Amino acid sequence: MDDRQPEPRAASGGTGPGAALGPLWESPPAPPGPGLTRAAIVGAAIDIADREGLDAVSIRRVAAVLDARPMSLYTHVPSKDDLLDLMTDRVAGEAVLTEALPTDWRAAMRAIAARSREVGLRHTWMLRSVVKRGNIGPNAVRHIEQSFEALAGLRVETSRRIEILRAVDTFVIGHILGEVSARKREGQQACAADGPAPDQNLAPERRLAAEQDRAPARAGGGGDERDRGTGAAVPGLPAEPRWQAVVEHLHQLAASGQHPALAEVLTEPLTLSGGHADRAFEQGLDWLLSGIAATLPPDAAAA
Repeated sequence: MDDRQPEPRAASGGTGPGAALGPLWESPPAPPGPGLTRAAIVGAAIDIADREGLDAVSIRRVAAVLDARPMSLYTHVPSKDDLLDLMTDRVAGEAVLTEALPTDWRAAMRAIAARSREVGLRHTWMLRSVVKRGNIGPNAVRHIEQSFEALAGLRVETSRRIEILRAVDTFVIGHILGEVSARKREGQQACAADGPAPDQNLAPERRLAAEQDRAPARAGGGGDERDRGTGAAVPGLPAEPRWQAVVEHLHQLAASGQHPALAEVLTEPLTLSGGHADRAFEQGLDWLLSGIAATLPPDAAAA
């Protein structure tokens, strides 16, 4: 089978009984074959995952995209698990800010959180892969380092910095999951099946710009066009029937007069999509950071 588990791998990239185990990124890439490199393999796999989900990724499928024999990929990526690790770490690199962090810790955390959300929504399979594999690659380490650098100016215990980062990460991850769920309920393809994805080998900044160029088409021309409180999808996007039935049921309950609070809630958007999602993220993050700041010692953020 193409996605078989390889024999133990040595740090040099070799395989064989008794060889030392180690993450693939600690071994140098194999010499490139005709049009085939580790970077190209990882980029093709990310494109498949973005379009069709993580389950669609396999050595055989990636080989077909690259017009190569499946066995030729094993020289560069010994197994599907190795491929998932490399994909996850490549995407983690997109979450690292290339510009200097703001000196204010709250502004720095906002910038990091916003980039993390962008990357999570662009690659909706990422969180699942992190949970499934759990490895921490070099780009993930860069992201962790940058996150702690954002709080370096706070005169608080290290444990407090960890708690702050955990709170922000929990908020960002929850918001991403809410937005992805909303996309699915509204009939959108979470893997962005609305046109070619940006080249995975582009620098993160260029890929982000390319993705933003595609955003209007995916959002149906703007999140504010959607029906308020109905959960209906933007024009041109079929809503999921089950979700539509849930919304209709809620409106029936509200119309009965027995649930006045529910009736009031239904005048507002029920799902995180479009411009509403952007505003909700910014506002929620501001509340979170302001609440954290209120608990810090008076001189914690002093220059």
